[in-house]
Amino acid sequence: MKKILISFSLLSFFISFSLAGNIVVGTKTYPVDTLAHFKVGPGSYYTALSLVDATAPLRVFFLEVDAKNQYTQLKAVLARDSTVTCERTSAMAIRKTTAGAAYFAGTNGGFFAASGNLSQGCMVGGEVARAPYVGVTDIAFDRDKVPFIDPKAYYGKVYAGDSLSPSLLITNINVARATNNLILYNQLNGHYTHTNQYGCEVRVQLTGSSTTWDVNKFVNVKVMSKISGQGNMAIPVGEAVLSGNGTAETFLNALNVNDVISIKIKITLNSSTEKPLLTDMVGGDRQILQHGLVTDNDWAALNPRTAVGYSSDKSKIYFCIVDGRSTISVGVSTKQLADIIKSAGASEAINLDGGGSSTLYVKGLNLMNIVSDGTERAVGNGLFAVSSAPTDVTISEINAYKKTVELPKNGTFTPTFIGYNQYGALLNTNVQGVTLSCPAALGSVNGGTFTASGTQNGVLTATYNSIQTTVNIITLNGTGIDKHEMSNVYISLNGNQIHISEEVALAEIYSITGQKVASVTNVSSIKAPVAKGVYIVIVVDKASAKKIQKVTVY
Repeated sequence: MKKILISFSLLSFFISFSLAGNIVVGTKTYPVDTLAHFKVGPGSYYTALSLVDATAPLRVFFLEVDAKNQYTQLKAVLARDSTVTCERTSAMAIRKTTAGAAYFAGTNGGFFAASGNLSQGCMVGGEVARAPYVGVTDIAFDRDKVPFIDPKAYYGKVYAGDSLSPSLLITNINVARATNNLILYNQLNGHYTHTNQYGCEVRVQLTGSSTTWDVNKFVNVKVMSKISGQGNMAIPVGEAVLSGNGTAETFLNALNVNDVISIKIKITLNSSTEKPLLTDMVGGDRQILQHGLVTDNDWAALNPRTAVGYSSDKSKIYFCIVDGRSTISVGVSTKQLADIIKSAGASEAINLDGGGSSTLYVKGLNLMNIVSDGTERAVGNGLFAVSSAPTDVTISEINAYKKTVELPKNGTFTPTFIGYNQYGALLNTNVQGVTLSCPAALGSVNGGTFTASGTQNGVLTATYNSIQTTVNIITLNGTGIDKHEMSNVYISLNGNQIHISEEVALAEIYSITGQKVASVTNVSSIKAPVAKGVYIVIVVDKASAKKIQKVTVY
């Protein structure tokens, strides 16, 4: 028996076709229109969906990132590289982009106070900006881009030499110092410790074989300077400050300039004894999808939402943004958000900050969603897909914004094309000089415009400097049937049968080129074609209302 895939079920289907099927969100079944789908970076695709409903419409935006792509990393960014301020997501990406590190797509991160102070854990480049909060779930990535969604625990200790020397617990990282506290301040706290004069502060620098600040391993540092009774010590880039009060002050006062000491910061997973070398982390308020199941911890209010998740094999990372508070997208609860990101292929997912913070950014195109504040909000941190591919400004691949287009008889279409280099980096969002061609049976071309004047469906070919791509053209009247959506009829799979939610007067199947494969009257199901491929299913009820949906048999 061949497996039938209804078109909404995987994002990979969106790569080739622009009409989706239905998706169940909570108790509601939505017909889905794919508004856009195209590559935005190495191994990464953007998809925009309209979930159609008269009273509760939704606009959904996905970013799918191939974590196995050699040129792609997942990186957290702090607003202005500091725990104490805010910055727009798009501004973070633009500011951080350098030669060899293109922040080509990303979203807002965790919850934060108006001042920018983060309410959840955060790591950037191996350094802890904010230690994870007890019982609060974060998403983190290790050096190999392996993702982890799990509540995490913090533990820190400094040794006055090696691991056998006298030691003291590091109370926390980059937070206000209290009585008898030992706090580690690093460059993510800003330029200074912002402490009072009641304590001792020791500035340290990586030394010996320790060249990066890492968690879950010992790091050796040299004491560069020490002050007492002053506070607010400067933090040079790449260095850190140990700041102590009371008993911690006594410990630090025993250290001398040029002493080599050891620090160990542990960020451990609650559900595993594994201690990965985590590098980047942003926090959320709850895990919404676990082992493929929607969790029962709903935030029921309908709001704009942001989620991040990954596939069961951890090879794909999914960003999901749902707009809200508007007439075209009402917003979702966190359980509904889980249903939506699950439909993209996620097995695990976390809810990030939402509301006016929900933002999806793509380099070269800027904001992809409509933010509910009307303008982009400055936020505490963000999570980004970053390309390390070599610089190359030659277009070696083009793709249309729309890979499948439905037109009425004699309808016209002027496609727009995106250009990429050999590594998949987006270079040009409107490539000029593209030549169109098609068979006469499909239609005609006049300059950059296609007219569906033919009698068959087929493929429109686009050529740019010997580079080619195609657009699937479906001329609805070419099958003798106009497009008309029946909102109360749903097409789904049932074994090797294409199931229709109620009996219809006529059910027909066409190939992608417009050839009729099957036609049955007065049925509620029709046998799927034997041959693999994409088919157009058209059903007509007794009142002559029609519905068209694409189905893939493989």
